Amino acid sequence: MLAPDALLQNRYLIIRPIGKGGMGAVYEARDQRLGNTIALKETFFEDELLRKAFEREARLLAGLRHPALPRVIDHFTEGAGQFLVMEFIPGSDLEEMFKEKGGPFPLNDVMKWADQLLDALDYLHTQETPIIHRDIKPQNLKLAARGQIILLDFGLAKGSAAGMSQASATGSIFGYTPTYAPLEQVHGAGTDPRSDLYSLAATLYHLLTGAKPPDALARASAVIGGQPDPIRPANELNPQISPAIAGVLAKAMSIHGDGRPATAEAMRRELSQAAQTVSPSTSSSTQATVIIPPQVADSAVRTFETAKGSDATTIDVPSGGTVAQTNTATVIEEDHREGQREETPAPVVASSPAPVIQTPAPPSVESRSLPAPPPPKSNRLILLAGGIALLLVAGIVIYSMTGGFSSDTSRQASNNAIVAANQNQATPSPAKAAKSAEAAPVEKRKETTQQQSSSAGAASTDNATDRRAVLPRPAAGQRPEPIRERLRPKPKQ
Repeated sequence: MLAPDALLQNRYLIIRPIGKGGMGAVYEARDQRLGNTIALKETFFEDELLRKAFEREARLLAGLRHPALPRVIDHFTEGAGQFLVMEFIPGSDLEEMFKEKGGPFPLNDVMKWADQLLDALDYLHTQETPIIHRDIKPQNLKLAARGQIILLDFGLAKGSAAGMSQASATGSIFGYTPTYAPLEQVHGAGTDPRSDLYSLAATLYHLLTGAKPPDALARASAVIGGQPDPIRPANELNPQISPAIAGVLAKAMSIHGDGRPATAEAMRRELSQAAQTVSPSTSSSTQATVIIPPQVADSAVRTFETAKGSDATTIDVPSGGTVAQTNTATVIEEDHREGQREETPAPVVASSPAPVIQTPAPPSVESRSLPAPPPPKSNRLILLAGGIALLLVAGIVIYSMTGGFSSDTSRQASNNAIVAANQNQATPSPAKAAKSAEAAPVEKRKETTQQQSSSAGAASTDNATDRRAVLPRPAAGQRPEPIRERLRPKPKQ
């Protein structure tokens, strides 16, 4: 074992040991040149063939690129040991996480990990020289920070030095872990890609049920002895697992390799299809189906009345749900989002005797109903625009009714009325004519008097002007003649 602060290749500084086994040890170290943390794997092989096999493993892994596989950075020999420099994956492995959790992992998480691992196995198995991992188990799986599962420890990869290894501290004996290894690997009869599928299925079984599956040797012995296979279906141990998923796991853990999926891609496809099926605990062809989307935001209750003869069945479900009853002719559905009530035909299944969700109705059944929720904002805008349009139309109609838009006949009638009024003004009545005749002489006399006054005034002015003009100026020293005498006309001589 290397001590902390040991420096290898004048570059890799040992920080602490991570694990140790019969084949070697793994350390957390720091790359002094690049400044990043790495995993340093040391082997304890003394046989030259084993050392060359380890070197081949390093070269093999250095060319692999997959999100679920660690990246190999370097390989070197120093002293009596061989070292493999790999990408460091922080955190605990799934075995440690399982012990801390104290129970099975959530189904959705395990199914996501299974899909990632099957994709990685398909990548390994389809290389020009197929790579068989041969040691898939919870201890060799780590969860990266962003939820990506990582498959570690290719020490038992087919063709590597570990294929002829001794017992290790992790429980691997003669190159396998009993709980997760297939029968052909235990017997040393040779392995192929289907061996990795058995190990992965056994690992998923453990993570989903919380129980380790019986090892392949014990199962084979029971079957040979005429006893039933001791492994229990996964859905019996965990009701959250559907029979379809449990069936795929059981198929992949077949004792004989011929009963397993042929490839990792085939198992991935089967598992994906099984995950999309619905467990019978939530739906069945002999039961009434209540489908409730996960986006239900409130706990309001709607009442559905399903017609069946003279009886009525009342089913209460949260708002947003849809009720489909397979043995009745009509299902009444309510859509809160559109505020509409619609009657649609329901599917009919001949083998459905009667719905399970059914309550005999009392003599008088009152359906509870809630006011429709307010329409969405977009609907309110549409309603507002419609209201404005209706007001405009109403205004136009009222305006046209009050004469705003008169026809030609109306305009002609108006013109005739105006002409008649003008004629009435031009032809006065007899009373008005008499008054005008009486007032005419007076007006005429006034005008004559005004004219005479004006003429007299003008004549006086003219005469005065003329007289002033002809008055003789008195001689010097003579008393001027009075004006009256001067203006008096002189008698003719």
